[in-house]
Amino acid sequence: MTQVIMPKWVRNQIMDGLSKLMLLRLQGAPPADAVQGVAEVWCEALTPHTWAFTEELDARRLPQAFDLLIQQAERWVQPAQLIGLIPPRPAPPVAGLPERKREPLTPEQRAFARQKIQAIMAHLAQTQKL
Repeated sequence: MTQVIMPKWVRNQIMDGLSKLMLLRLQGAPPADAVQGVAEVWCEALTPHTWAFTEELDARRLPQAFDLLIQQAERWVQPAQLIGLIPPRPAPPVAGLPERKREPLTPEQRAFARQKIQAIMAHLAQTQKL
C-alpha cells in the first residue's frame, strides 16, 4: 500500500493553527511539552483530507477552517472538528471561457425587475382563476 504524504506547506499551516490554539490556553489543552506529539497526531488525522491539496487551489482552506475553529472553541478541540470546518475546494475556472462578472444592478434596474416580477405574478394569478 502506498503511503500518502502531506505537502510541507499544509503541515506548516497545521502547525500555525495549532500554535494559535495553544495560545488560547483552552480548557483541556495538552501541556506545552506534548505539543510536538499532538501536532503529529493532528497531521496524521488530517493527511487523508489534505494529501491532494495544491497550493494554487487549496492554500486558504485550512487557515479558514482554523479561523472558524478558533472563533468557536470554548474547550480544546479535536482534529475531527477542524475537518468538519474545511471549506470545499473552490471550483476551478473553466478553461477557455472568460470569467464573466457582472456589475451589480442599479436601483433603477432593481425597481424595473421588481415591476416585471409583479406583472408576471399578477398574470399567473389571473391565469389560475380561469
